[in-house]
Amino acid sequence: SFHEILRATLRRAMREPGGTGEAARKLGAIAEAHFRREEELVAPLLALLPALATGDAAGRTPEAPALARALRQALEPMREEHRRIADALRELAGAARSQGSSEYSAFIEEMMVHAHTEETMLYPAAIVAGEYVALLELVGSAQRAASGEQASRDRCEGPGPDRLA
Repeated sequence: SFHEILRATLRRAMREPGGTGEAARKLGAIAEAHFRREEELVAPLLALLPALATGDAAGRTPEAPALARALRQALEPMREEHRRIADALRELAGAARSQGSSEYSAFIEEMMVHAHTEETMLYPAAIVAGEYVALLELVGSAQRAASGEQASRDRCEGPGPDRLA
């Protein structure tokens, strides 16, 4: 996963001497908990999108609506984590620059772009996926109830004149 790539680079940065390693360790402490939260709440919902887009019933996992609600409640704390991650990334950039290193510049830029993409596209898409599953469940329940009511009426009324032949 993309988080694994970020983790690998971050682990390497954490082993750097001086301020770069110190800033990377600070970033790692913030980012790891954030990555885990995304892997628990966002990734499972995003994984449903291909099946939902094709109408495949595999996309209708019963936990999706609850995950979407949990993600919606976690949005502001996750955005705050992004702000803290951005601050730590700026600190890492400054420390690396002061040590004459540009090795982590691309990593820092990727992390910033990744956070923006999550907030503007991935989090909303994950919530929509979970809410869509909830809507499908609601429609399915209504259809089952309606067909059950029709079957009940058919049993009570017996065959009508149009059904005798």
